[in-house]
Amino acid sequence: TAGQLEKALNNQCVFAGPSFEGFVTLEEADMFLHPNLDTFAILPWRPQQGKVARLICDVYDREGNLYAKSSRTILQKVISEA
Repeated sequence: TAGQLEKALNNQCVFAGPSFEGFVTLEEADMFLHPNLDTFAILPWRPQQGKVARLICDVYDREGNLYAKSSRTILQKVISEA
């Protein structure tokens, strides 16, 4: 939500990885979302309900490393190796 934007921009959005089946083990519990500002876009098909935007994030582990099983991380690796 708009109220959570500052928290997101400060890389303080945390989610429990184990809440998504098969995503992480209990030992990898807390995952952090770091927004990629280049992906920010206002969604034009929702103007009647107020502005809605999307912001895609990279997933990091608690040590600050990109999460290796994230689809964005995998894609970035494949592109860099091409």
